[in-house]
Amino acid sequence: FASVDSLLYFIGNTGTSLYRSDGTAQGTYSFAGFQIVRGLTGFNGKLYFSAGVNNTGEELWRSNGTPGGTYLLKDLNGVLGASLPCNFHATTNALYFMANTSSGWELWKTDGSNSGTVLVADINPGPDNGVLDFFSDAAMNSIGDTLYFAAKNDSMGYQLWRSDGTPSGTQRLSNVANGIL
Repeated sequence: FASVDSLLYFIGNTGTSLYRSDGTAQGTYSFAGFQIVRGLTGFNGKLYFSAGVNNTGEELWRSNGTPGGTYLLKDLNGVLGASLPCNFHATTNALYFMANTSSGWELWKTDGSNSGTVLVADINPGPDNGVLDFFSDAAMNSIGDTLYFAAKNDSMGYQLWRSDGTPSGTQRLSNVANGIL
């Protein structure tokens, strides 16, 4: 479930239909269909999620709750394949998420626009590296506009990181032996 303003959004049991509800039976219906849809998150009055259509792979989508207002916000990989956006977390100023691109699994953010959807920092450089080993849940939370998250960039395993949404403001905080959960 995700709520945006006075609407509740959810995914149908097959994982392919996106529904909205205003809290009434008449106001509960499917408004968009995909090959797969997941990761519903509200941010600045809009719904964001990962979805795929027509074998294009999962990418970042945005919706205002109507068929005409539901669209691909940004294809992070172009023709290289699905970026699989996941682990969405909204702060006041940005919606953060992890995605798998030519940089590997890394931290991204969006302000809700195509041009404002950018890689925050290449935390673990190299195409076969990333902050995640694979598509998985990553712990994320925020205090104010500072994002705290679990990521790895060396042999220490997953550690606590923070980011203000800039490369220089993205830093590892912990050095826990064997990593954190």
